[in-house]
Amino acid sequence: MADAQACLYRRELYLSAPHIVLPDKRYSNDDIVQRIRGNFLGTDREWRKISRRLHYIFGLFGSKYRYLEDESPRPLHEYAAEIVAACLQQQRVSADAIDAVLYGGICREYFEPATAAQVAAEAGILRPAVAMDVSAACAGVLNAITVFAALAVTDPNIRNGLVMAIEGTGRQSASLDSVCYDIQKASDLMNRAAGLTVGNAGGAMLLSVTPPPNGGRIVASLTESFTEHHELSSAPVGGTFECDSFGLFREWRLFPPHIRKLGDSIGWTADDVAWFCVHQPSERLVEKIADGFEIPRERVPRLHAKVGNTVTLAPVMALDSLIQDGRLQPGDKLILSAAGSGITLTSLAIEWRGSNGQ
Repeated sequence: MADAQACLYRRELYLSAPHIVLPDKRYSNDDIVQRIRGNFLGTDREWRKISRRLHYIFGLFGSKYRYLEDESPRPLHEYAAEIVAACLQQQRVSADAIDAVLYGGICREYFEPATAAQVAAEAGILRPAVAMDVSAACAGVLNAITVFAALAVTDPNIRNGLVMAIEGTGRQSASLDSVCYDIQKASDLMNRAAGLTVGNAGGAMLLSVTPPPNGGRIVASLTESFTEHHELSSAPVGGTFECDSFGLFREWRLFPPHIRKLGDSIGWTADDVAWFCVHQPSERLVEKIADGFEIPRERVPRLHAKVGNTVTLAPVMALDSLIQDGRLQPGDKLILSAAGSGITLTSLAIEWRGSNGQ
């Protein structure tokens, strides 16, 4: 099998600051434990064993809070269209200037029509050259960005695009809930614990061949799949998410060499990179990535304790946290990186330009 090589973007391609939306309701670990307790059918003695293990797992993951949408259900594409409209306004771009709409989220209500097409129509983007969904589990948003880059490089008529995802928001009905709170024995937690840390979020960002009002240039990307690990997690059609958390976490050893390969392709070392914005399934794993590069942990934003695992949106939410806190400066080099089931790793190298392209 040929070794994956980084893609260097010689045409100017830019990524805007993301527009992120969280549900109003924040849930603690204790709230999740009580939700599971409400579904439990066994004895008090059996429950005490499950409760102890739940708190141990949350402590191991570094989980504290997550945001969940529990109000009246609304169609997913309606939520997404509102976020897209706000993103367009933030970036001062009209709907008729958008040539591509890409949906990179795991959550969807249909296989057909494409969620991207529904969102585009709802947001008034009626004639995009491309509207499609990109599925790559937790790496979906970053893979959607690389798809836009490929489109823009090969088709000069595609100049502006939107990438968005909705993770959980608007999918509150039991028939659409992919997280299982039905834990009847301690062994159930072996494959369901990771789902209990998931939090809802929505986000969108502008991609363009010209600098946005606030954003950075995409320098290169790298996608690699390690298919021998495909059985570590699954989300069957109509089923719930299950994951061999400990097995999957062991494979996070793949991240440092993957990111180094991307950096080597453009002459970046770990010391050159100001910020590593990575997937957030666990506080501990984010710390391990920092330790793997022998850099201060502060250079790898950690959000898991605050918002849980927001799956495809985690890397761009880490980027957004840097912007909101005023830590991201023009000229900073960034790596955005995520792992999707498979295991597929996707990373982007970004040079931040800041506001007004400065």
